[in-house]
Amino acid sequence: MPHGFVKYQINECKLNIKTAKFQAITINQFLDYLKFEYPNENIELIAMNAHHVTGFLKQQEDKGQQKSTIYRKQVTLKKFFSFIYKTRQLPVDILYDYNYFEGRSLQLDKKYQGSTIDYNYPMLLEAKQKVLEHPKMNQIARQLMVFYLHGVQLSDMFKLEIKDCTKEMDNVGNPYYAIFYTSKQGDEAAFKITAPEDIAVMDQSIEIAKERGTTFLISRKTNDKYEQSSPFLTRYYVQCINELIGFNLRSDDIRIVYVNYLYREEHKQIEEISRMLGRSEKNILKIVTQYVERLTRNDYNELTDVQLQLNL
Repeated sequence: MPHGFVKYQINECKLNIKTAKFQAITINQFLDYLKFEYPNENIELIAMNAHHVTGFLKQQEDKGQQKSTIYRKQVTLKKFFSFIYKTRQLPVDILYDYNYFEGRSLQLDKKYQGSTIDYNYPMLLEAKQKVLEHPKMNQIARQLMVFYLHGVQLSDMFKLEIKDCTKEMDNVGNPYYAIFYTSKQGDEAAFKITAPEDIAVMDQSIEIAKERGTTFLISRKTNDKYEQSSPFLTRYYVQCINELIGFNLRSDDIRIVYVNYLYREEHKQIEEISRMLGRSEKNILKIVTQYVERLTRNDYNELTDVQLQLNL
């Protein structure tokens, strides 16, 4: 990638691969645009300016790309030129106060416009049972499924250590796991794992971690030593899960389903859900509203009170 930008984003900023790929594609598109639009000029980095960026984004908009996509590409290019400036490859940040949409309404959709979600939480619980009971299912896949259904973000799953999971007893002697960790958002998350089958998965993951001499519940072997694994390696396990249960799972979608289930079916308050998932109350409100917009089942489309709180 030109000038080390994407490598820096991945290694130093811990950007996920999907976003990094989008940024790499955007920058390559911009450079290709310059070559096509100015074939005789061979524009070097030092000669690039905001006018070139505006021409590129205008071209993308003319091709019919959504404003939200144009905005993401603008953000990418602003980060790119900021990096170029900070690494002293340019004497000035040419996009410091740049705004392609200045003077006109951006009008991005405030509601999340992803694909529809056609399953609910009871369906996910049935799917989890299939995964946990399958005799050939990998332990990591089982552990992922347990964490998925508790709303844990994928990147946070791989950071969880034995010290974050305490096995305790409730007032009547039933065991449960108390999970405490700092989420990717920087907030403290605290929730309980109470289902006997989930507790069995946690027991086994902790036992395996101890046998491997690592503190991480999900680990991989590198140079004869077990260490923290990576979210980038989950594709195989998720594929195994999807093939077994018959539909595709995405951690973001599952979290939306789970939050709505807690809010509407278990009547938990936004504040409590926020503490359980380690996310801000505003974020939880958004997730609830996003779920309403994306779910295909009409019986989940009655969250007017939440929408009013968000002024949507």
